[in-house]
Amino acid sequence: MCEAPWAHSIFWMYTVLADEAKYGMNSRQLMQKLRDVGIESRSFWHPVYSLPPYADCRAYRVKVADALYGQGLRLPSSVGLTYAEQHRVMEAMAEDRRTRE
Repeated sequence: MCEAPWAHSIFWMYTVLADEAKYGMNSRQLMQKLRDVGIESRSFWHPVYSLPPYADCRAYRVKVADALYGQGLRLPSSVGLTYAEQHRVMEAMAEDRRTRE
């Protein structure tokens, strides 16, 4: 990721939105594909209102939060992630696209 000249990022978390119409698979399919080649990823966080402890609480359904949960996928990130490991993730994601084009 790019870094603003006035900032120093910790580069903590990278999240992509997998638009099935544009990418050819949804976030859960992409997560499985990455898992199949040994790359861990995670879904975006559940909207709080949808969690069991809040089932009886008054809440508004937020469509944007639902969409982000459905499309969001968190990629591996760590200060110890090497360039080669980063490249492996990018290649795995690009390979899926190349095979569908």
